[in-house]
Formats: sequence, structure tokens, C-alpha cells
Amino acid sequence: MMICFYGKSAHTVHIRGKPTSEGFKILALCDYGYTWTFVPMSCIDSTKTNLWGGDLMGISKTGQSVVHLALQLPFQ
Repeated sequence: MMICFYGKSAHTVHIRGKPTSEGFKILALCDYGYTWTFVPMSCIDSTKTNLWGGDLMGISKTGQSVVHLALQLPFQ
């Protein structure tokens, strides 16, 4: 998701060619109209290798973010 924001913030992301080209980027896990969990993304802390603390060799940062979101689901 992109939340439109044109003010001054170090956390804003600019993606050319998108309908909402500038704002806050949020990765969200949604289903049937519900948002189960979300992670706000930032350009400031790019040294963090993954969000969930595990070791996923060969998976991109975006893929690791998806794993992080899926592990937050309420499993029974």
C-alpha cells in the first residue's frame, strides 16, 4: 500500500509511474476485505537483513517481509 504524503519526512518513498507516486510504503497481509497485519517500510534502516529474525538464504528482503507477515497470522 502507499499512503499519499507529499510533506517532508525521511520515511517517504518515491516510486515513479505509480498512481500514488510518493508517500509512506506499507506491506500488508489482507484477505476478504480485512487487514490481518501490516509492516511500515522505510528507507532509513536499510541495513536490517530481515524482519523476523530467521535465516532465509536466497530469499529477497521482500520475500522475507512476506514470511514475517505470514508468521503473524493467528494459527490454531
